[in-house]
Amino acid sequence: MTKSGGTLIYCTCSLESEENEILIGKFLRDQPGLRRSPIMSGETFGLDDFISSEGDLRTLPCQFADTDSRYAGIDGFYAVRLVNS
Repeated sequence: MTKSGGTLIYCTCSLESEENEILIGKFLRDQPGLRRSPIMSGETFGLDDFISSEGDLRTLPCQFADTDSRYAGIDGFYAVRLVNS
């Protein structure tokens, strides 16, 4: 429940599309007042690989390579920013 112009962030620590992209797709079909507000390059400190074609944030364990394996990798996350129009 957000007021007009309000923002809702949905975020999971999951790689499952059923918990993320599919769920958000269904949610947006059922909530016509909400729309995606794409995440932009400047908001990810230049890590454009984290931004999906829909403008959502998606990280994968294979990202964040480092020659030292102790510092390599990242957890799988998904986040979408929704705005009440």
